[in-house]
Amino acid sequence: MNLLKWVTRIIYLLLEYLDIIEIVFYIKHPQIKMVIFLNYLFGKKIIQVSEGQIIDPLRMEFSLERFVEKNEKIPILISSLILPQENIVNKVITVPDIDKRKLRNIVVSYLEGMGIFDINSLSFNYKIVGRVQQKGKTMLKIFISAIKQSLITDYISIFKSAGITLKSVTSSTISLVSLFKDIESSNAVVTVFSKGEEIFIAVIQGKNIIRLEVVENIDKSVIQRYVIGVVTEIVKERTIFLEKVIFFNVDYEIIENVFESTNIICLSGEPFFKYDLSKYSNIIDILGFVENPKFPLNLLPTKYTNSINLDIFLVKASLCLITLSIFGGIFMLLSHSDIEKQRIINENLSFPSENAPEEIKRYITVMDTKKQIDFYSEEITKFYDKFKDVKKSSSVLYDIFSSIDNKTWLKEVKFFPESVNIKGYSLNSESLNATMKNISSIENVKKVIVNSLTDYKINGKDVIKFDLEIEL
Repeated sequence: MNLLKWVTRIIYLLLEYLDIIEIVFYIKHPQIKMVIFLNYLFGKKIIQVSEGQIIDPLRMEFSLERFVEKNEKIPILISSLILPQENIVNKVITVPDIDKRKLRNIVVSYLEGMGIFDINSLSFNYKIVGRVQQKGKTMLKIFISAIKQSLITDYISIFKSAGITLKSVTSSTISLVSLFKDIESSNAVVTVFSKGEEIFIAVIQGKNIIRLEVVENIDKSVIQRYVIGVVTEIVKERTIFLEKVIFFNVDYEIIENVFESTNIICLSGEPFFKYDLSKYSNIIDILGFVENPKFPLNLLPTKYTNSINLDIFLVKASLCLITLSIFGGIFMLLSHSDIEKQRIINENLSFPSENAPEEIKRYITVMDTKKQIDFYSEEITKFYDKFKDVKKSSSVLYDIFSSIDNKTWLKEVKFFPESVNIKGYSLNSESLNATMKNISSIENVKKVIVNSLTDYKINGKDVIKFDLEIEL
């Protein structure tokens, strides 16, 4: 039984490390939520949703352990953690378009300038989420997420005590952008989403996040004033064109009042939402992470993350080696009979036997026939090779004779492997030059060398006696 249990844990370890099974926790006092979903070729499928209570806030290890014991249908070995806005500082800032290597210094300066944190006590991360034009200059929109290192350390320890490795800790805020569908536009769109005690406001242009705000959900008037303020600021800036405002889970009276105050198209956002709010409203924060787990910023320390990534890499590498070993073993089993057959064939080739199986005899006959075919093919090739030079020589000589001008004639021709020597007479230099030019243009001729040119008389008539070397 223990062996079966360990085998099961190893299988689930592989599935979780390979992100085939993804486990996400959401902790906000006094609640603990967990969603387990399956990644497959065509999408994602939620296979378990669990909710519970924090029994003792001072003993989070105990609360998490009891929750896992109660809801653990499969071994939970590695997971992600989502924390609410109240634990994390999230800001979108605008900075000049500079070298990405210098962005960290700007982010550090911004966090120090807030005056509420010691930068050395923070764990933070940042990401470029958009680009806008301001007064003819390109500006970057940087999303910053920061949390106290001590809180991160506590959660790493809490999950470790429950036998769970944390691979990421992120804010619930930015992942909510992933829940909106069919609102991508070249113009700006404001999304207003109400979730419990918070109002989430995002200004999205294409795939860029231009602005991100989270405000306390006090009453209708506060929401209304804040949204009107955001819309008014965007219109006044004139850096982007605001197309519409989409409201999710917000009172219809607010939608009407915002439209009357801003004269911007205001729509109810339920048709644009990927999930049924009535069914999944309690796990909205986790669903945003499920839709796009790589987008939210991981707030775990870099050294810790590198260590986890190394473990994941080693697991994947081990799985690849095991897979290759399994396929290698199958191949060896399947090819064993072929190896044995080849051994018998080799024995019969060396020492032919009348008692060999018919299949082996046929194979030997085919091999003998093939050898004879190869032998005669080689002999035929050798035979034709003997005439290659002859064919080339006759072709070159034909071209040379065809190139002789009508006032030039040859007396002697000698053919060598790499050259042809011709001697003769020409009535004048023009005819000789024409002959040399024609010979130089022959395809296989490299160059024409003049060995000698002398004046000569034939029957009392002046001619030019020449000796030319034609290199092939």
